[in-house]
Amino acid sequence: MMLCTEKSLVKHDGGPIVVHPLRCKCWACSECGPIKHRDLQWKARRGEPTIFLTLTIRRGYRPTPDEQAQEFVIGFRRLRQWLERKLKRPKMQFIAIFEQHKSGWPHLHVLIRGNYIDQRIIVRWWKARYASHRIDIRRAKNPRQAASYVTKYVAKAPERFGTCRRWWCSQGWDLKKRDDGKPVLDERTWWERCDSRPFSIFLMAYEDGARCTWVGSKLIIENWAQEDRWRWGIG
Repeated sequence: MMLCTEKSLVKHDGGPIVVHPLRCKCWACSECGPIKHRDLQWKARRGEPTIFLTLTIRRGYRPTPDEQAQEFVIGFRRLRQWLERKLKRPKMQFIAIFEQHKSGWPHLHVLIRGNYIDQRIIVRWWKARYASHRIDIRRAKNPRQAASYVTKYVAKAPERFGTCRRWWCSQGWDLKKRDDGKPVLDERTWWERCDSRPFSIFLMAYEDGARCTWVGSKLIIENWAQEDRWRWGIG
């Protein structure tokens, strides 16, 4: 298994060489986990949620936490479909995030964009199916309050239960998703995967007299002669 950042991705385009650490993108990784958690918080905010819902199912409804998480997925989908029919609303825009209780069992946070839904309606349906009435629903009155709720509801990294996804969302959730079309790349641009860490590549270039600049975890190398790069097996 590759250790995070032990390899690099090098961009060649005829100008300065750009070196990125090759990340594993795993939630359990000390490098990637916090980045993925931060990205999830931003995704939750970009949907501009107005309703914050927490669903619970009594512990032991299913034999294991993993099976109970699967029941959440099924139950929330059916609840969604029922609400859309009953309230005669378009498809619900949401992002759903699993969180692990200190007991080890799951509960589900759901951030929704839309008009407020009476808690009694949800409780009545959920209780009839799962004999569970512990449901919390709150409405954000302004963007500042919504941002505060997002911070609270996505305070911890989402938990993985069995084969269930840690989080999922409706297709139209992200209102600020970039859609610039396909990027236009220079014909000279190509990417190379290297077995060296970015810092090791920095030492190679520095030894050859190239100019190196760090921008966060990204390394930019200028004036590195091709013959010198070839000597190190790069380019």
